[in-house]
Amino acid sequence: MIKHDKQKCREFFGWDENERVCLLMGGGEGLLPMAEIIAALQRAALKNLRVVAVTGHNEALAAQLQAKYGATAEIYGFREDVPQLMAGADMIITKAGGLTSAEVLASGLDLLIYKPLPGQEEGNAAFLQQYCGEDSTGLVDIGGVTYRIVDIGMRMLQPHELYRAQGFPEWYIIDQDFRGVKYAKDKQVARCGNAVPPPFAEALVRANLPELCQSKEIAA
Repeated sequence: MIKHDKQKCREFFGWDENERVCLLMGGGEGLLPMAEIIAALQRAALKNLRVVAVTGHNEALAAQLQAKYGATAEIYGFREDVPQLMAGADMIITKAGGLTSAEVLASGLDLLIYKPLPGQEEGNAAFLQQYCGEDSTGLVDIGGVTYRIVDIGMRMLQPHELYRAQGFPEWYIIDQDFRGVKYAKDKQVARCGNAVPPPFAEALVRANLPELCQSKEIAA
């Protein structure tokens, strides 16, 4: 994993060493009520707080925030240097997505999760609180086997590595659609976080519709 120097990153972005830098991130589509959060932070009038909002591919949100808060906060669209942003920042307000959570763990940022949605996000938030909090050991027991949570720098991985980590088979096509139209690297990465790998889909079907699976196996 590539470790970025915090001081050098802060100097690159023009952040003073006495400032407390708070990132706002909502994934590739900027799925976070950033205007409300920025307004709340500014009403709090926290001393030496710098707010940096990263809206991803949500250009409309970036334009909205720039028009209203551009003079008092930093507003970015899609960035390739998110690891450096995280390395230089002090805290982050974000959603409890799997990839984002892994990236935050790798960066060592203080994490504030915004209203996790029922299902995966609530599960991620509970897991982070139990196993990655200040008092946790970083150990988790699954099926009687003890595992240690480690940093792997998810944003350092190439698209095919991300898909393999997600459970996709090596033969799975990730760089083009069904018409053969090519996807750029950032599009491949954006689609990975919300994708359901075939093993997961198969496990769900076998658990909920075993009679159909049995019929298929007999027919085969």
